[in-house]
Amino acid sequence: MAGYAPAESLFLGAVERACACGVFTGSVLPRGADAVVMQEDVKPPSRHPGNLLFFEKVKPWENLRFLGEDVQKNTLLIEGGEKSVPRSGSACCGRGN
Repeated sequence: MAGYAPAESLFLGAVERACACGVFTGSVLPRGADAVVMQEDVKPPSRHPGNLLFFEKVKPWENLRFLGEDVQKNTLLIEGGEKSVPRSGSACCGRGN
């Protein structure tokens, strides 16, 4: 394990090939990482602290969501005069550039 990135924090190091870094849902992907594996799909081996056993092969870009990928360009997110609710704020924050 290269380290951990607590919720709402950035992992300041880099993840090298065949290494891992613990992150939380919504975290920014650490530099050098190319996939996210759910913690339910790995386990630490009892004889090798700091290592992980993966139950399946890790596929590049697995379990990643990119900023703005779920909203197409020119999509109306909130109607004029509409009351703002949590989901509309989330939609605006995830819209990308």
